[in-house]
Amino acid sequence: MTHMRTEIMEQPAALRATIEALLPRAAEAGKLAAGTRQVLFIAHGTSDNAAVYGSDLIQAYAGRLPARGRCLALPDRPRGLSKITQTA
Repeated sequence: MTHMRTEIMEQPAALRATIEALLPRAAEAGKLAAGTRQVLFIAHGTSDNAAVYGSDLIQAYAGRLPARGRCLALPDRPRGLSKITQTA
């Protein structure tokens, strides 16, 4: 099995462990985010796609149209973007 395949197979467990570690800190994160005006994702290489998508999602859920609009393909459009028609 390739290294990449091994990494892919580990993703569900890694995501589960991350969520379990962060859930107890949800209130703390909420307090931190309450005064936040901007979120900056910093990435390099392959993680850049995840950072760009995360940025798009945050913008969409804040009711702003992301520059790339990737998350407009979500089945339930985020608040503020429900009346936008997409075309390719």
